[in-house]
Amino acid sequence: MTRRYDGPTWDDVNEGDALAELRYPISIKTLMLELMGTRDFAPYHHNQAYTQARGIRDVFTNTMFYQGLFGRFATDWSGPRSKIYSLDLWMQDQLCPGDVALVTGTVSSKRLEANASTTHLDCRILSNERTVARAGVVLGMPRTCSDVVRDR
Repeated sequence: MTRRYDGPTWDDVNEGDALAELRYPISIKTLMLELMGTRDFAPYHHNQAYTQARGIRDVFTNTMFYQGLFGRFATDWSGPRSKIYSLDLWMQDQLCPGDVALVTGTVSSKRLEANASTTHLDCRILSNERTVARAGVVLGMPRTCSDVVRDR
């Protein structure tokens, strides 16, 4: 059986292209699953009294959550044969239970390098019209449906 590649190739992508938005609701369950998976038991990720006593509105997601959400967003768009080469993260605010993370992104540039065809994305997580985090993601993408994306 021949399997078709289900993602864009590097040649299909243009600078300025917008990626489809991703909405991700944040709940206490989201936080507890994240904490168990990352083993980040810092009190401001699970103890509401602790965070509120320090003037923070509620418990909030951790750094690895943002990295994972941006990674998912990029690879949902780019397909299973792409690879994340780098992800630069800037956190600006918190995501708390009841928030809905709106992830957006655009293709900021493309580069044909010696061993890779790379696509650079500018991504944001917004909630309640405020920017919560930004990321620059560099993806290795296949140029054709039969290309293999190499590790860097």
